[in-house]
Amino acid sequence: MSILLHIRTKVHAGLAGIVRCSIFPALAAFGVAEDMEQRKQIAKHRLAILALTALLPLPLLGQFSTVSCTHGETGTCRQATTCSQSDIQAAINASASGGAGYVSPTSFIGDGVYVPAGSCTWSSALSWSNKNINLIANSPTIQHPSSDAIDYTITNSGATAAASRISGFNFTGSMGGHWLLLTGSGQGSGSVPTTGTAWAGFFRVDHITYNYSNGANGVQIYGSVFGVFDHLNGTEFGNHFEQSNLLDAEYNAMHSSNYVQFEGEYGGRVLSAAPGSSSPGGLGSKYMDYIEDSTFSCPGNYSGAISDSESGGQRMVFRHNTLS
Repeated sequence: MSILLHIRTKVHAGLAGIVRCSIFPALAAFGVAEDMEQRKQIAKHRLAILALTALLPLPLLGQFSTVSCTHGETGTCRQATTCSQSDIQAAINASASGGAGYVSPTSFIGDGVYVPAGSCTWSSALSWSNKNINLIANSPTIQHPSSDAIDYTITNSGATAAASRISGFNFTGSMGGHWLLLTGSGQGSGSVPTTGTAWAGFFRVDHITYNYSNGANGVQIYGSVFGVFDHLNGTEFGNHFEQSNLLDAEYNAMHSSNYVQFEGEYGGRVLSAAPGSSSPGGLGSKYMDYIEDSTFSCPGNYSGAISDSESGGQRMVFRHNTLS
C-alpha cells in the first residue's frame, strides 16, 4: 500500500510538473503579448505627440533679461544674453528715451545695457538716438569687419540732451568702419537752429581696448558733442580720433552759413566760452572733448595722427596719456 501511494505521489508530482510546464508558460506568453500590445499603443501616442510638437513654432531664447542696476542708473537695466549685435541691440531698443544724463559721477538718469564676456562678430553697428544709456560690457572681444561698431546720435541739444556711457569692450581685426561714430545735433551747414545752444549732450567712453591691422579713423565725432575718453588702449593705423564739422556747426547756430563772417571769426570761435557764444573762455570748460589716462600706438607706414580735424578746428584736451 505504501508502495502504491508512493507511486501515486510520484505520478501526481509528474502531473504537477506537466501542468507547470504546459499551462504556466501559456499564461506567461499571454501576459507578454498583452504587454507588447500596450507598448505598441503607447508608442503610437508618443509618435502622435511628437508629430504635433513638430508643427508648433519653437520658443525663442530671450535676447536679454531685466537685472538689478549696478552702475548708478535710475531706470531699468537689461543684461544681453550674449555679446552678439542682435542681442545687445534688442536691449538697447527696449531702453527708454531721455535727457539730462549724468547728474553726478555716481548717478545716471537713464537705463543700463550690460554685455557679457565672449567673442562675437558684428555685421552691423549698434545704434541708438537720443537715449540715456549706460552700455557696460564685461570685456567681450568684438570684430566688425564691414561696418562701424557703435553709432550714437544726439539730435536734441542743450542741457537736456541725451547722454551715454560706453565701457568695457575689446575691438579687434581689420576695421571696415569706425569703432565709434558720435554724431551731435550740429553737423554741417544749416542743420543747427539759429536760436538756442548748439552743443548736444555729454558722454563718457572708457576702458576700451582696440587693435586694428588697418582702417580709417577709430573715433569720428561730428558736430558739437562733448565728453571724456579715458583708460583707452588703442593700436590704430589711421587717425585715432577725428573731430568734424565742429566750428561750422557752432557758427551756423548764430550766423546761418555766412562763411565770410565765419572765416573772419575763426580764431575767436575756437576760444569762445561755449557753442553759440562770442565771449572768450572756452578752454578747459565742459565744452571740450577730453582724452586722458590712455595709451595709444601708431605702428603703420601711414603716420596716423592722434587727432585730426575736418571743416575747422577742434575743441579737445589731450592729457596724461602715453604714446608710441
